[in-house]
Amino acid sequence: MDEKEVILTQEGYDNLDKELNYLKTEKRAEIADRIKVALGFGDLSENSEYDEAKNDQSENEIKIAELENKLRHAKIIDEKEIVFKDAKEILTLTSSNQATKLNGMFAQIEQSVNTLTDMTLAEIEDFDRFKTDSAYVTQCTEALEASVLELATNTNGAITAYVRYNPEFTDPTSGIFLSKSGDSYEYLTPTDFSMYDPSDLEHVGWYYIPVEAGEPIWMDPYLNENINTYMISYVVPIYIDGVSVGIVGMDIDFAVIQNQIADMKA
Repeated sequence: MDEKEVILTQEGYDNLDKELNYLKTEKRAEIADRIKVALGFGDLSENSEYDEAKNDQSENEIKIAELENKLRHAKIIDEKEIVFKDAKEILTLTSSNQATKLNGMFAQIEQSVNTLTDMTLAEIEDFDRFKTDSAYVTQCTEALEASVLELATNTNGAITAYVRYNPEFTDPTSGIFLSKSGDSYEYLTPTDFSMYDPSDLEHVGWYYIPVEAGEPIWMDPYLNENINTYMISYVVPIYIDGVSVGIVGMDIDFAVIQNQIADMKA
């Protein structure tokens, strides 16, 4: 009979392999020592120490066999594969009649980002000045901060909200980056664009991919290693007279969407 594949992340595989090594070395040696000591007590018919050690030996060998079988049939996958599978499932669900609530969640996220985009464009009344006057950029940014906080607070699952400007004509840390910490949000210094090449998609792809796309997009789920949380982002690139101004976006805790899927399946 064909054995089923055991799906494991690399971390999960390594943990099982470590446990197996322990059972085959330290645990076996410990039990063998206990059996040796128990045999020194004499009569085995009333030797509870011997019986207990032999039972533990049997259980240990069964566990070893189970782990060896799991590892023999393991298929190691990247954690992202699990997340992407859920992402594909989301796309399927959003086209079904059962996904009204999920569609509503996506619509709320998009509406929040689109609203913030409109506010950003309205705030930049003099684009020529915006491109040359850092004090004016700061003025526009400060005028947007309260709105960013309000929209993030009222968007289900929002972990971050941000407005970032084109680093070709603004300071490389200009803009707004709001991040959730516990039950509240805090303003953090935005990523310094001068530290990364535009081709470094691992660190600044969240900015350059939407700009290159030239239209609002949902980014692929990704792991934010700083807080060990998978996120999915909706980002809108903004333009004035065909010139890239920057982007507006939100990062959403992917677990919120996964939980919504689980509720629909229940």
